Amino acid sequence: AHWTPSGLLDALRRDYSGAGVVSNRPHAVYLHTAIPAVYSPRRHRYRSDVANQSELSALRNRVARDGSVSLAWFGKYLGGYGFYLPRELLAEGFCVRAVGRYNDGVLFRVSSESPCPLG
Repeated sequence: AHWTPSGLLDALRRDYSGAGVVSNRPHAVYLHTAIPAVYSPRRHRYRSDVANQSELSALRNRVARDGSVSLAWFGKYLGGYGFYLPRELLAEGFCVRAVGRYNDGVLFRVSSESPCPLG
């Protein structure tokens, strides 16, 4: 097996503060860093066309409680595979800012800050 170094996982490992982490690949985050992570919100329930508002609500509650969370978005899955894309989270009222771009993805900070600062 061939392992490619992950800039995204290295950044998470280096900068982890204990705050929440969500990801489109939370199992990879935990396996390679031992940092607990949960799935980023998905648009629909598994194998269903029913809208999945509960995961957006859970993210809103976590952001309200913790102030912000890290979103580790692995670029290999650009289509999202049913996850809300970072730009779609903006449309849902979250402030989503890129804090680092790496060879395998982007690390975002998700908050409820309003207005969301540019840049």
